[in-house]
Amino acid sequence: MSVIGAPSGLVASRELRKEGHKVVVATGNYSQPRLPSIKGMDSWKRKQMHSHTYRTAEPFRNETVVVLGNSLSGQGILMELVEVAKEVHISSRSLNISDGLSKVISKHMNLHLHPQIDSLQEDGRVLFVDGSCIIADTILYCTGYSYAFPFLDTKEIFFHYHQLS
Repeated sequence: MSVIGAPSGLVASRELRKEGHKVVVATGNYSQPRLPSIKGMDSWKRKQMHSHTYRTAEPFRNETVVVLGNSLSGQGILMELVEVAKEVHISSRSLNISDGLSKVISKHMNLHLHPQIDSLQEDGRVLFVDGSCIIADTILYCTGYSYAFPFLDTKEIFFHYHQLS
């Protein structure tokens, strides 16, 4: 790549072939939402979305929302939702939660903690692994991102603990 020193900031490039031992790909990894595999997910007729497309809590006013995931994005989003939604249900792999989240739950009567989702029913029911169920308007997946490198031949690239090898 060469930079042309014009005031317009014009950049020109030409094909370059260089051999190296390491490659750094610094494209970020928050572009390919990772969705869980839940029984009934494909036939559940209500709203489902990933946190990647969440912008504001207002569209969820007076809704019953399930937030699947209890990490940073899930906690941040539920803090906004609890102010406008009728009910917010957190579904998490672990029911061991931080003291901070425990205090938030105790202050909001419309915020509830559940274990993992077992299945989704066409009529809007969300069944949890403990046998409990609710009827929800929306499921918001706060389940992270998958690594994606569409510009690379990844046949021999392996992912191990969020690192490539």
